[in-house]
Amino acid sequence: MIAPHIAIIGSGVAACAVAQRLLERKIAGRVTLFEAGNAVKMADQRHWLDYLTTNSRHYDENGDARDQSDEGSSKFLRGSRLFVRGGSTVHWGGWSLRFKPEDFALASATGQAIDWPFGYETLEPYYHLAEQFLTVAGDSASEDPPRQGKKYPLEAVPYTIKDGPVAKTLDSLGYGYSHLPIARNWGCVTTGTCKYCPVNGRYTAVMTLQEMEDSFGAAIELRTESPVRRIIMRDKKTALSVEYIEKGDGDVKFFSADRIIIAAGAIESPKLLLNSQSGFWPVGIGNDFDHLGRHLVFHPLVWAKGRKKNNPDHLDQELDFPTLGCRHFDSPAEQKRGKFFFVRDGRGTAASFQRDMSEGKSVADIEKKLQSELPFSLHGFIESFEPEENRVSLTSETTRFGLPGTKITLRENDITTAGKKRFEEVLARILREMGCSSIEAGHYPPRGDHSVATCRMSVEEKDGVVDANLKIHGTDNLYVCSNAVIPNVAAVNPTLTLTALALRLGDSL
Repeated sequence: MIAPHIAIIGSGVAACAVAQRLLERKIAGRVTLFEAGNAVKMADQRHWLDYLTTNSRHYDENGDARDQSDEGSSKFLRGSRLFVRGGSTVHWGGWSLRFKPEDFALASATGQAIDWPFGYETLEPYYHLAEQFLTVAGDSASEDPPRQGKKYPLEAVPYTIKDGPVAKTLDSLGYGYSHLPIARNWGCVTTGTCKYCPVNGRYTAVMTLQEMEDSFGAAIELRTESPVRRIIMRDKKTALSVEYIEKGDGDVKFFSADRIIIAAGAIESPKLLLNSQSGFWPVGIGNDFDHLGRHLVFHPLVWAKGRKKNNPDHLDQELDFPTLGCRHFDSPAEQKRGKFFFVRDGRGTAASFQRDMSEGKSVADIEKKLQSELPFSLHGFIESFEPEENRVSLTSETTRFGLPGTKITLRENDITTAGKKRFEEVLARILREMGCSSIEAGHYPPRGDHSVATCRMSVEEKDGVVDANLKIHGTDNLYVCSNAVIPNVAAVNPTLTLTALALRLGDSL
């Protein structure tokens, strides 16, 4: 029996995790990945120095252009994702938290969204594999959520000195906290410049792509600057090929595969299926019950900041990521009102040394600034329950990649509005208890980071787009493996959960 040739649309963490699993287990004879964006240099000293001195990143241009979606969509998407080799892991923060058991049965507990087709216990072994895949540093002693005694590959990043006042206040309020699990590898040297790491110390899918190319040779191929526009069906059940735009010359080409996996994120995955209309699927593949692109839900982000006068010990934050996180409000008791997860923001520094130095500030100037006060910032994600009319749809415009334009429809419900106000007050209270002054609190405009549910999993076709094994209902060989399949956003980042789902898909195939 000849192992199948599998095409994967996307090159981010989900695409890489499922591709590696398929090749390692010899489930696929060959895997071809299609990426709309180009390849950018990682761990490059010149780019790192540019980032230090200008705070600009050479891959920022790989995000959404302001003029290539309607105004609301542009604001929602700008800065939240990248079209690039390695996908959005090129700019992610590395936060790697598990969903909790109650997150898999949201509808049963609250009447919101739908329950997953399976429970936490089914995904738990794959959470462990995902932590190994991403090389997560975490606290193996923590059993919330349950770990079944399994160990992280790296020990937790220690709390910083600046975490001390926050931890003391959380203890006094009875709010539990823990080390934030972070995906970083053995080479991390804590440069404090994690948005562009000079040594590849933070996980990116670019690393996995290179490792697969080194290990599997001709069995793995990545076609960059090759955006996929449509899926071509032989009949209603069988996907035949992908239609893509050839790199460089703009010609439309077709690529046949035995199985096709769409790993293009929560926005582009439903768009691709919506654009693949035919006599078999007149309103988009998997859309007989009008769930495709619907149920869009994301994390509203709330924040609070304040300052403590005087900083005689020159305390500051070296790392460019949080080390302390609080899941006190991420519990079954909070589920009906929307759960909440927050961190002490690692970026709230007393002095920006590289900027001050590049502006010619003296050592005395910098020391004076550092001693004058110590800023603190907290921010967190609210689990939101959004109306069914929230959706992703197509416009008649064409993006710079030759793909259909994006329209985002959003409406906030009363639970989310109340949650924003409530948790702004929670964060502000913590800072007051710490003795901070000049306290401000608020929330950011809606943005597409952590968007989910636009091709949600369901037991029955009438309730969603894909089944428990991520295969599109009504098809034999077409799958979605992106945040789009996750039925609800929970309170924490979805990347670890997506990686676990990708590894599980590799086994199910």
